[in-house]
Amino acid sequence: MTGPVEIRSAADDPASLEAARALVREHVLAHSTAHGPDAAERLAAALPAPFAPRGGLWVAWAGGEALGCVALQPLADGAAELKRMFVLAAARGREAARALQAHAIAEALARGHAVLRLGTLTTMHAAQRLYEGAGFRRVPAYRPTEFGDTWFYERAL
Repeated sequence: MTGPVEIRSAADDPASLEAARALVREHVLAHSTAHGPDAAERLAAALPAPFAPRGGLWVAWAGGEALGCVALQPLADGAAELKRMFVLAAARGREAARALQAHAIAEALARGHAVLRLGTLTTMHAAQRLYEGAGFRRVPAYRPTEFGDTWFYERAL
């Protein structure tokens, strides 16, 4: 896993869609207290829904290997939510998470969203530092939790 990080749309690239499915499956199985293997498979198989076409789903690549993924989902109030942010353990520290986050923020801006929200597990300390470093601040829950104990964040765009 060497080389610069490239972000590709899973809606436009079959290899990225398959990689996103594998990454989301791994993310759900590793971190969700609410989803078993069958639910993880259903979530992965449905991709790029529910994110595309109104939002998006992207994969970070380097040296021909998928490193991680992120999705953007529009919300009813004109905001958008960053979803399914996940980077493989072996790829952490290689700037894939920063590249995915920056890409999702740029996409949210380009689509006219004024606010970007997200939820992350209370145990995901590195993710919390990443989000806080990009200007996200903790807010009260704006939706039910999906995976377990969750902290919610948002930032103006």
